[in-house]
Amino acid sequence: PVSDDSQTKIGISESDLIIFLAANVPLICDGGALSAARSCQADQYDRPTVGSAVVCLDQLDVNDVDSKDMFVRVIIHEFAHVLGMRSLDLAYFYDPLTGKPRTKRPFEESTVTCVDGNK
Repeated sequence: PVSDDSQTKIGISESDLIIFLAANVPLICDGGALSAARSCQADQYDRPTVGSAVVCLDQLDVNDVDSKDMFVRVIIHEFAHVLGMRSLDLAYFYDPLTGKPRTKRPFEESTVTCVDGNK
């Protein structure tokens, strides 16, 4: 969802990260989830530049302080996913000492042997 067609054609000036936020998306919320989020675009250094988050407001009791506090924690958690804190994104992290990607590029598929001997 965009509020202006120019957002998808020329972008949003003076911004480093854009987060699209939606509420009560049936595909996410009907299964009982509180929320979901992910990054969906990155810059040349693999930093997230666009992400999306869904919050299931029907799961929130606005009259209950504990419910509201929990929801704040959930939103913070989901924004961490937008910022790249998902196991899928770990391959894109950089070494702070060398400034180089921690994972060799281009990615190469390989088979590894686990500590229990399984491949």
